[in-house]
Amino acid sequence: MQQLKEQQDDNVFILLENTRCSSGHRASLLFERPEYEVICYRNDALQGALRELDELRGQGYYVCGYLAYEAGYALADKPDFKFCKRAHSDTPLMHFYAFRDVRRLSQHQASRFLEAHTHDTTPAALRHLTLNARREEYLDNIDKIKSYIREGDTYQVNYTLKYRFEYQGAPIALYRKLRSRQKVEFGGLLNFPEYSVLSLSPELFLRKQGTALESKPMKGTFPRGASVEEDTDILDTMRHDMKTRSENVMIVDLLRNDVSRVASPGSVAVKNLFEIQTFETLHQMISTVTGRIAPDARIEHIFRELFPCGSITGAPKIRTMQIIEELEREPRGVYTGAIGYLTPNNDFCFNVPIRTCIAYANGHAEMGIGGGVLHESDPEAEYAECLLKARFLSGLNQDLQLFETMRYSNAEARIEHLENHLQRLTRSAHDLHFAFEGPRVRHALDEAIDGLGHDTRVRLSLAHDGQFDIVTTPLGPESEAPSAAQLGMSTHIIDQHAFLLHYKTSARDVYDSEYRRHQEQGDYDVAFLNREGRVTEASRHNLFIEKDGMLLTPPLDEGVLPGIARETLIAASCERCCERPITPRDLLDADAIWLTNAVRGVVPVMLSEQAIHTLTAWVGQEATYAVSH
Repeated sequence: MQQLKEQQDDNVFILLENTRCSSGHRASLLFERPEYEVICYRNDALQGALRELDELRGQGYYVCGYLAYEAGYALADKPDFKFCKRAHSDTPLMHFYAFRDVRRLSQHQASRFLEAHTHDTTPAALRHLTLNARREEYLDNIDKIKSYIREGDTYQVNYTLKYRFEYQGAPIALYRKLRSRQKVEFGGLLNFPEYSVLSLSPELFLRKQGTALESKPMKGTFPRGASVEEDTDILDTMRHDMKTRSENVMIVDLLRNDVSRVASPGSVAVKNLFEIQTFETLHQMISTVTGRIAPDARIEHIFRELFPCGSITGAPKIRTMQIIEELEREPRGVYTGAIGYLTPNNDFCFNVPIRTCIAYANGHAEMGIGGGVLHESDPEAEYAECLLKARFLSGLNQDLQLFETMRYSNAEARIEHLENHLQRLTRSAHDLHFAFEGPRVRHALDEAIDGLGHDTRVRLSLAHDGQFDIVTTPLGPESEAPSAAQLGMSTHIIDQHAFLLHYKTSARDVYDSEYRRHQEQGDYDVAFLNREGRVTEASRHNLFIEKDGMLLTPPLDEGVLPGIARETLIAASCERCCERPITPRDLLDADAIWLTNAVRGVVPVMLSEQAIHTLTAWVGQEATYAVSH
């Protein structure tokens, strides 16, 4: 237990919320300004750390945080668990904070709180969503599990994989976007110093109110239908599907036995067996197990007997956890552990963290997915169910569009650099998880340019689901750049680490608003600086400067789109062209400045008076900083 100094963790907060209730109901709990931290990495220290939670609760604190799934191995304390033989883990087995107070918020108030704490305006997005195991490995492991079932080692195994991905924007922004797409009863955001936990879980592990104890295991998942009629048919199938019912009954029986270890004799009951709850992307079968418990029951004892939840292990629990440890590639961490809180009067509530991400401060994140495997399970169907459960995450970019703006040359009767444009679009669609059918798009482009008798701007827009649109606009003299084009300079600083800058997407509000503002001032385009104070690009063009006979352009990692005209000019001028960072002083001292894009080609520009003033002021700030340091 560590007592925190004043202001030491001022940015730490935990928001636990129910977004399925009515918007005016104060069902969200906000914990701020922690006074103590309890974090444990060692197996042999875990039970002592759990006792510290009880001590803090007894001193009048609200204690809130999580247990990692691997804490279950330490609590079971079986010598044949490999995990228990390790002296130290790289990630916490548990991480809690103690708070003096809790605030109850409505959904509206919670939304306003999150908005106020989203200081980074970079839009939330993800890319490079990758599973930690290949499909073939997954299917092989399902076969191994079914072999264990045939041999009588287990009845059901909850086998999981892990997605890794990169995200941009603050973790709070990522959570806001996820929560807007998935209404759940046991969601939450744990905003910790080095990482954040984003949970969109619909599953209750344990809730204690007075002497009442409740658990709601979830087993059985079906996708939503495309219509009310399809949904009705799916629900009917789900109610009568023997695999789904068997899976649910096994886990309910396991939870009933677990709860009976801590509940008063004869008090354990099952309610609402095979209840189905419907969420935005899927239907889930849920049952309820209840019991009576002593009001002063200690959390250490309860977790030692019940943790982890049987719905995410399988049955029988201990042997199945051994199989999980053998087959899964890496520790689950907070995924399928428990997130929740204890109150000073010894009530508590913990979820099962499914549909839960860990977002690290370096822009990398991970999320576990999995499902229960029975003797009758179809390996391919189980794999499809895993992918279904990640749909709410893989669809995070669905409000984006990708686009390519191309030039049709009437003289050559073709779209210039078409292959380059399609290669870039293919790469972007893959990275950002867009559906994309290249041959169909190519055929549609051929039809769009058929019969054109003039130079034309061709804009191809691609939606997340693979639908696309093509718009052609004639290019007349008014479309060409003016002979004395001016370049303005934005005072809006660009985050060069925002990876959407490397893709041609619809997430360009800042670029569009700055472009409109500078056009009203008579500028042809407007350029930007990044957080390092270096030049990146213009809103609709890449940027080159000429200095001492050399062409210089910012590298892509400065926050630059890999433009087609940029790529072409670099290839054509390889001996006199160099990618290197460009400072405000470089731009002011340039012999010439050129802008490039695929429609207008290479456009010479001059700095506007506003741009010269802005860049000069920036150079002055840099000089002052250098002198003071």
